[in-house]
Formats: sequence, C-alpha cells, structure tokens
Amino acid sequence: DKRLSGTMELMSEGGLKERIIRVGKKLKHPHHSEDALLKDLEETTNCLAMVEQSDKYMIHSLMFQLIKPKIFWHEDVRVKIMVVTCIAEVTRVTTPNLPYSDDIMRDIFEHMVGSFQGLWNVTSPYYSKR
Repeated sequence: DKRLSGTMELMSEGGLKERIIRVGKKLKHPHHSEDALLKDLEETTNCLAMVEQSDKYMIHSLMFQLIKPKIFWHEDVRVKIMVVTCIAEVTRVTTPNLPYSDDIMRDIFEHMVGSFQGLWNVTSPYYSKR
C-alpha cells in the first residue's frame, strides 16, 4: 500500500530527519499569516512527537527556531499555544538535560502559564494541547 510505505518512510530516521530540517527552514523565515504559521507549528509538533530521546541531535537547530522573538512572542494566542506545545516536546526529548539556558527556561515557563490561562473553552481545538 502506497500510503503505508509513505508513513513508514516518515517514521524512519531519515524521513523524520528530512521533515525536521524542512520545518526548521520554514520556521527560520516564518510566514506573516497566522494560519500558515500554525500549519508549520502543527507539523513541528507532529515531528517532535516522533523523536526519541536517543535522536535528540536531530532537533538542535529546530529548537532554537522556536524561541526566536518573532515566533515565541507572537501575539496570536493559537500560535502561543502551539509554540509552548512544541517546546514541551523539545523538553521531553532533551530530558534530563534542559534544552535552553536558565534565563530562557524562566521565560518559557512564564510564557507557558500565560498561554494556558485562557484555555477554559472545552470546544476550542487547542483545549487538548493544555
């Protein structure tokens, strides 16, 4: 089945690494459109969810794209939620080591708390990201 072989390729280390490189390049020069940026961040989340801790070397460049001011401090609440979701995955992959410096981690935790405060609406598509 062609679809199954495509999925297996994406799950293989080479296919996943290529996806991570591609999405990292997209985030290096983020879209002006929130919808396009959200699509890229969703792809980032999906890629990061497949990374094993033993493969953390794959995400080094990508993880620094997530903390660029244009992305990290974005005004749109949906973008903020997706960014902290991605950073949570980065933290999972790099555990027990911190992925960023202490100062950046402090900003991340403050940002996480602020991003999730407005997620009371259970019908929101971002509610499950809390």
